[in-house]
Amino acid sequence: MVPSGVVTHIAYHFPELEEIVGSFGRAASEEHAPIISVQEHLIIEEYIEDDDYSVDGSFPIETFKVLRQSGTIHHETEGGGSIEVCIEYDNADIFPVLVALDITTGRNHKDSDAGEVEDELEHYMDQIEDAQSGVEKIMNEARSIQNFEVQFHSSTLKMHKTSLRWPLIQIIVLSLAGIVWCYSIQQYLKKRMF
Repeated sequence: MVPSGVVTHIAYHFPELEEIVGSFGRAASEEHAPIISVQEHLIIEEYIEDDDYSVDGSFPIETFKVLRQSGTIHHETEGGGSIEVCIEYDNADIFPVLVALDITTGRNHKDSDAGEVEDELEHYMDQIEDAQSGVEKIMNEARSIQNFEVQFHSSTLKMHKTSLRWPLIQIIVLSLAGIVWCYSIQQYLKKRMF
């Protein structure tokens, strides 16, 4: 039983999460990530007519997607009672997962600021790594596009030179053929007529 206003810290560790995320790929990691849900059940037995409570006197379920191997979830109880922690993982039959949980209560958020800062730092580091990989992909695409443009430009220059040469060569060949043909006809006519 947890009194109202107390913070519950749920520290988790999924040692094999990187292997699972790697098997699905980074893009699908959120879709296949395990989920930790926390639900609070009140001590009081009466029904509460408030939108925040369900009919059986329990608070709505808070869910957290697990995208890192380890971290801490902080849940502040709004009413005294029991807390139910559930781990959901849809692909457990394909990829079984080991989980370590450490649930502690009674400390304020101020006492665990260092843990929160560390969690936020890990989150920002993950974002920076994702941004770096995105920039690297963009740079690789830019290099390949630049190489393609260079090849296209050189082939265009070759085609331009070729398009200038061949018509000139054809005109010269046809002119020479015409001159030779005219000379041949003149010679033929001179022999036959005169």
